[in-house]
Amino acid sequence: MTEGEQTETEKNFGWFTQANIRGCEGQWVAIVDGKMLGPNKKIEPLLKEAEKKYPKKIPLVVKVPTEEPLVA
Repeated sequence: MTEGEQTETEKNFGWFTQANIRGCEGQWVAIVDGKMLGPNKKIEPLLKEAEKKYPKKIPLVVKVPTEEPLVA
């Protein structure tokens, strides 16, 4: 990787921060290659789905906040 190049995790996190995730509050989602899996109330089934669909990738797994985050 060259300097300034984003990692897969950074790309997925960037996608997540811009995504419309209304309706997913309090649930788990996984992002792989800019695609969202879930939401799911339990993390285990979500991880199994991600492993099945993307066996060679490491997903970014996030529990969607129930409130808007406060950024100062």
